[in-house]
Amino acid sequence: MIQVLSRSPQGKHLPMQPFVMPDFYMPYPARINPNLERSRDHSTAWARKMGMLDASKPGGGLIWDETDLARMDYGLMCAYTHPDCDGPTLDLITDWYIWVFFFDDQFLEEFKYSRDLPAAKQYVDRLELFMTTDDETPPEPENAAEAGLKDLWERTVPAMSDEWRRRFTISTHNLMVESMWELDNIDRGRIANPIEYVQMRRRVGGAPWSADLVEYAAGAEVPGLLAEHAASAAEHGAVGAYVKGLQDWQSGGQEWHARSSRYMNGGLASGPTGLGTSATTLATGVRHRARQHSHRPHQPVGHLPLPDISMPFPIRTS
Repeated sequence: MIQVLSRSPQGKHLPMQPFVMPDFYMPYPARINPNLERSRDHSTAWARKMGMLDASKPGGGLIWDETDLARMDYGLMCAYTHPDCDGPTLDLITDWYIWVFFFDDQFLEEFKYSRDLPAAKQYVDRLELFMTTDDETPPEPENAAEAGLKDLWERTVPAMSDEWRRRFTISTHNLMVESMWELDNIDRGRIANPIEYVQMRRRVGGAPWSADLVEYAAGAEVPGLLAEHAASAAEHGAVGAYVKGLQDWQSGGQEWHARSSRYMNGGLASGPTGLGTSATTLATGVRHRARQHSHRPHQPVGHLPLPDISMPFPIRTS
């Protein structure tokens, strides 16, 4: 994300909206989990307990404070992307997203400005020690990211299969690979070409990681190809629940991106936050969805008049 700066009359640089969000047509409307306020309160307390609201930047100040966390509103994100899970599950999912965004911001502050590749590699290698198997014991956490990952791992993996644990470990590892790749490019003054960037994002972006958490929230891990593996009726149902979870994540994620300060500097109209404000948030979402679903796609539009096109060179034939 490139942040655009403008100048005030006094000559100070002021952040502008990075872009104006259009109204996307969403064939499947976002819904919101009724446990939103509970998870907001829980996750703020959890982030404080893990030390994420006390973590310092190398140059002074905090990586996050409670105001930053409230404005980014990961509770709202997870309430939109997981509208049907119960309160404890939503709490856990929200904690995971707070952890992953905190890791990203801490990595930025600690290593991307200093370009200290050896220290960054040591940091991510140690972080991976907290994704343990049954016969392994993690080290004692030394920072907020380690404390958060240790706590989340112990709360999550006992409910899931060994195969899910393996896939989620790979997905989390790949997030760290992406951070190291970006740091290496920064250190070399290199900008990845679009093809390379898309290839890397497909492999190491957040989508596979989020999809793994959909399996947890939906209580439905994905079996192999149904016909090829003679899937049972229960496995068919699990696939259906997982696909529905992905559908909820896509529509809910778009709703949150339009409201969180994480990507929209102006805080695109999330309205008030905190205890007792979920009705306001829900009303805002209803009005927004009404605009989205008032559009009828694939309608004939008639002839499109072509403008005069200036040709700086004469047309010749061979």
